[in-house]
Amino acid sequence: MGTTVARSAARTWLGGKQREQERRMDMAELIRLRVPGLRLQRSVERQFGEMADAVFDRLAPFLDRARA
Repeated sequence: MGTTVARSAARTWLGGKQREQERRMDMAELIRLRVPGLRLQRSVERQFGEMADAVFDRLAPFLDRARA
């Protein structure tokens, strides 16, 4: 779930007029395509990873209760 939210944020951040091919790329490919420089690419990947973790951390208690 967190990855889905982060991917949507990435797509919004990268712009709404993406070509169909770009919409099918995974987030790492999109970052390599759109973000200049390896250091900045790694930073952006970490930021999206942190967003995915934050979403998961917020949803985990609800998921645990739903399973119980």
